[in-house]
Amino acid sequence: MISSKLKYYFLQRKVKKLQKSEQLSTTVAKNKKIVSVGILTEEKFREKFDLRQMTAEMFHIKNPKIYSFRAYNKELEKSFKHFSEKDFNWKGEITETSFQSFLNEPFDLLICYFSEGNIMLKYAAQVSNATFKVGFTSINTNLFDLNIAVKLEEVDQFFFESRKYLTTLGKLV
Repeated sequence: MISSKLKYYFLQRKVKKLQKSEQLSTTVAKNKKIVSVGILTEEKFREKFDLRQMTAEMFHIKNPKIYSFRAYNKELEKSFKHFSEKDFNWKGEITETSFQSFLNEPFDLLICYFSEGNIMLKYAAQVSNATFKVGFTSINTNLFDLNIAVKLEEVDQFFFESRKYLTTLGKLV
């Protein structure tokens, strides 16, 4: 219990520190075309919507990679497509190698489809090596390069708006 509180404390501290130190690029991420896409989400959205398929269709991308957060449950089998609070140590550092390699991958676009209250997903989005990040305005406007102002349930609208602005920015064909 104490280590859990310490973990959240250190993660919140790291997120705030990264927000202060990060200088968001004024150039639109080197005007690089989008070829590779990563998706960070919560398990409930992964189950409810087929985000991977929607991304592939909307952005004409083959094989987008997805990683989702799900609360730790010792009865669930360990998966290399999910992470939980157990994949962070008490200092808030990522201990799961497959999740760390996902974050280190240089995606051209990272789609962050998660709700506001998840500090672990916020941290993951911040430390991701992605060139361009898209997410919800309600989470944190400084976290993403492109903020979409729609409700979480409006997944079609989120992808439509993302595609519209990415096309305008010259990132999509």
